[in-house]
Amino acid sequence: MNAAESRLATEKKKGFVFPYRLEWDASRKESPWWMTIVSIVLALVFCGIFIWANGMNPLTVYGKMLNGAFGTQFGITETLVKAIPLLLCGLGVAVAYRISIWNIGRKGSSPLGQWRQLRLRSIFRICRLTLLYRP
Repeated sequence: MNAAESRLATEKKKGFVFPYRLEWDASRKESPWWMTIVSIVLALVFCGIFIWANGMNPLTVYGKMLNGAFGTQFGITETLVKAIPLLLCGLGVAVAYRISIWNIGRKGSSPLGQWRQLRLRSIFRICRLTLLYRP
């Protein structure tokens, strides 16, 4: 019996069971804290192998990447300009995943939002023309 089942059994004994529960780990598979660090290190090593296979030093390439992204004020602002839309789309997908709702993703929602904005703009343009028309 895992922790969630034992908690549910305890609440049933008390006589009240709340049907919905907010949990940090929706899949109920807790991963250790070091798994993130190991994943990042393995990704850097794996990419480093391909960089080395192309005849370059991976440490030099990673240093130039960090310097280009965070070395100057221009680099920081451009990094933020590229990262913020991706972070917001990731947040939208994460929220949709948490509440088990289907999400069309960034490639689908961006054109859909642009189309909707265009329709609203054309409707307001028609309304503005009819308000300005005086016979």
